[in-house]
Amino acid sequence: MADDMEGFVPDLLNPTADIALVAQNPGIDEEKGRRIIGYIQIGQARRPIYQPCEPQPLLGATGVTVNDTWLPKAGLKRSDVSLMNILKCRYRDPVTKKKINKLPPAAVLNKAVAHCMEAHFHVPYNAKTLVAMGDLAFDALGGKSLRKPDGKPASISDYRGYTLPDPFRGRSVYCVLHPADLFYDRSKVLPTRLDWLRLKRLRAGLWPLHIPTRTILTDSWVQLSSLLDEARHASVISCDTEFTYDTGRPDEEGLLTMIGLGWESSQNGGVNGAQIQWMHDPAVTTE
Repeated sequence: MADDMEGFVPDLLNPTADIALVAQNPGIDEEKGRRIIGYIQIGQARRPIYQPCEPQPLLGATGVTVNDTWLPKAGLKRSDVSLMNILKCRYRDPVTKKKINKLPPAAVLNKAVAHCMEAHFHVPYNAKTLVAMGDLAFDALGGKSLRKPDGKPASISDYRGYTLPDPFRGRSVYCVLHPADLFYDRSKVLPTRLDWLRLKRLRAGLWPLHIPTRTILTDSWVQLSSLLDEARHASVISCDTEFTYDTGRPDEEGLLTMIGLGWESSQNGGVNGAQIQWMHDPAVTTE
């Protein structure tokens, strides 16, 4: 976004990593090539201690939290992942002529994102999952076209802790809040902790769980009786029902349309269940 490309910060790509973190844009530490390795207290001020390095994403305060807090929750270290930004340069304020960390106006931002994604966004071959950190990464990796149930545009908050419906260049996109947001809103710390823990389960193949196989019972009362007999001997049964008041008859309070049962299986220790519903015949009147 600096028209002379001064301050270009390349991504740090690990060709063997299966995870790529995708952040927003570089800051001054990333641009200058200096990594925060600790802090020192001078009077009332807390000053960072720097170590020189090659310019790369996530070297500043946000990088410290990623390295020390969030990656360990997913069972990862910085050396285990690729580090990427959507934008490769900082925005130059047209009035002061100085580069700043804030994003530019929409028209400039859209053009910059399009350019950086086409010219500089190269996902490593072995990467299976892109971790979209924040709204800019969410939009650029496929979230911009998504809508909430009310028709309004979706955001990273709507998808945090989940993968996007469609992959990006063949990779799944897992969403987390931008770590820098937690500096200003501490209420997001616990949800973010849970999201990074879930990323660990995702990598291990433990989430999301596959939908168990099911058997559709039509006219077989023998099968149904056997299933309900197992439920009868369970120590705890969860039951859920659905019904409607739209019967069209004022003398009826409601029509039962579905019964769902769930219990711990005595055979395999898992959870068994049954769902009984009326597809065509009139449902039973509830009391």
